[in-house]
Amino acid sequence: MVSKIDCVALLAQFEQYLTGTGYARPVAAHYLDCAESFLAYLSERQMSSLNAAEPSDVSSFLREELRTYRRRHRRSPLSTARWRQWRIAGVRRFLVVILGQWPPTAPAASPFEEHCRAVCEEYSLELRERRNLASSTVYGHVAGAEQFLDWVGKDKKVPDLGTLTVFDIDRYIKARVGSIQRTTRKAVSFQLRSFLRFLHRTGRIGADLAACVIAPTLYRYEGIPSVLEPEQVREILISASKDRSPNGLRNYAMLMLLATYGLRSGEIRRLQLEDVDWRGERLWIRHTKTGVRSCLPLMPKVGTHCSTICALVGLSAPPERYLSAAVHRGADSSPAAR
Repeated sequence: MVSKIDCVALLAQFEQYLTGTGYARPVAAHYLDCAESFLAYLSERQMSSLNAAEPSDVSSFLREELRTYRRRHRRSPLSTARWRQWRIAGVRRFLVVILGQWPPTAPAASPFEEHCRAVCEEYSLELRERRNLASSTVYGHVAGAEQFLDWVGKDKKVPDLGTLTVFDIDRYIKARVGSIQRTTRKAVSFQLRSFLRFLHRTGRIGADLAACVIAPTLYRYEGIPSVLEPEQVREILISASKDRSPNGLRNYAMLMLLATYGLRSGEIRRLQLEDVDWRGERLWIRHTKTGVRSCLPLMPKVGTHCSTICALVGLSAPPERYLSAAVHRGADSSPAAR
């Protein structure tokens, strides 16, 4: 049974940890309350030692706490999921501080699993001490190694690590990355390469199979959508129209050209003020690929904003100037800029 003296000592140790690591006072008080309630729960159930606690005990404690909450408040929490997370966080932190690890590691089910645990422990030590990687990076690499070793243990075609071949690596990658995004595939490939190099360096596999792991190529800005929905285009135009500065008006006119005519960026950059035929309501476009000019009808909204730029820079006639640079060249002398 967990005695009162033991509870006081454990809570004092936990409180010292919370204070020393800089936890906020409300959070520290909540964590201490959770730990005290958990110890009282274990005492009621004649638990002989805190080391004997199992994840099932934490789950039972949480169910009892939820029943107590409902009796006291005559209702369930507004968000049961958030309440569970907030209530159990203090218990988990308490068990990690006192026991050093939580949840406890289950006994190995086979000699191969015990061997895999030893391999992962050695791999984790190398990543931390030899390569000096961050804790989050070490965690990701070790988790990837554990998943690979779990696959090897369940695969009947691979009797042990020493018999791994390129064909086995290909089968694992095919099974692992079938339903994940390309960015995650690259991370999985990188972690697998690192672990295979470790296995080869420590003599657990004969050949260096890391070179056989081909990672997908990630391109810059590939996450940007190639096509915008009409609603997204309207939101962009509304946002750009709020900027009434010289540059903002220029940008809005250029976005109107993109949305209305579907012009290329080079065609807009080469668009000159003389290409806008105000009286004829025509717009001349210089095509970047062919070098020819084509005539498009000047839509009212586009013409309005192009004329706004001309008025902004104080132009009475459209000279040989690029529309995209007109604001930069004339804004300093315009009434709006002043």
